[in-house]
Amino acid sequence: PFFLFMSLKIPHAPNTLAEADTTFLSKGWPEVERLHALRIQKMDGQIGEVTALLDSLGLSGNTIVFFTSDNGGHHEDRHDHTFFQSNGIFRGHKRDFYEGGIRVPLIVRWPGKVAEGQVSAHVGAQWDVLPTLLEITGSTTNYSHDGISMLPELLGRPGQLSHDYLYWEFQLNGKSWMEPMPHGGFRQALRFGKWKAVRNGLGTPIELYDLSADPAEQQSLSKEYPELVSRAETWMEQAHEDHPYFPYGGTSHFGGIEYKY
Repeated sequence: PFFLFMSLKIPHAPNTLAEADTTFLSKGWPEVERLHALRIQKMDGQIGEVTALLDSLGLSGNTIVFFTSDNGGHHEDRHDHTFFQSNGIFRGHKRDFYEGGIRVPLIVRWPGKVAEGQVSAHVGAQWDVLPTLLEITGSTTNYSHDGISMLPELLGRPGQLSHDYLYWEFQLNGKSWMEPMPHGGFRQALRFGKWKAVRNGLGTPIELYDLSADPAEQQSLSKEYPELVSRAETWMEQAHEDHPYFPYGGTSHFGGIEYKY
């Protein structure tokens, strides 16, 4: 048995390549966007090399591959995330808590076990990968985690459990190396069922979206469903864990820098 964690640098910023490559020059795209496309192509090729090696070694049927990302499309180092419509219909980008910032792909390859071409509506998170692997391998861990195995969903079996809610939190100082960060850079989001709650700073109103009807998060329904907003706020407070560097409001100090939230 083996485990491989392959963390690719591309297409993360900076948008550069170590070697010269004229691919896509005929497209007439801005150079930074051409390089972005080229880096994605190279990433695709590198992943293809891994899956081809598994095939050649006869290991594909006994090896499960997960492909995912840590955030939505970015707009760093002059790249415009709207140029290729990287986030499709979804609002926002990396560091946002709208779907364009936190909805990411999860592509699973397991020939003979996971049916090809299926699309799942199951709502999960990357912290579900660990318990999924534990169940597949019949293993246990002494470490606590918040994940739920996705194996029933992957195999098309009944009995898939779901989270009561999923919680995200992000904090930066009043401005980052990229852009001004409103509300001290503090953001929260909560997904429960078809509902999504977003708060862009302590003391700011919670936005509420029905993702089944409004996946682009264009119309907040917080005034129409105050009871859901109240429930989301309670869960946000429960899910947050105070830390000296990341207080729930107030001031912290890290690396000689004062951060206000």
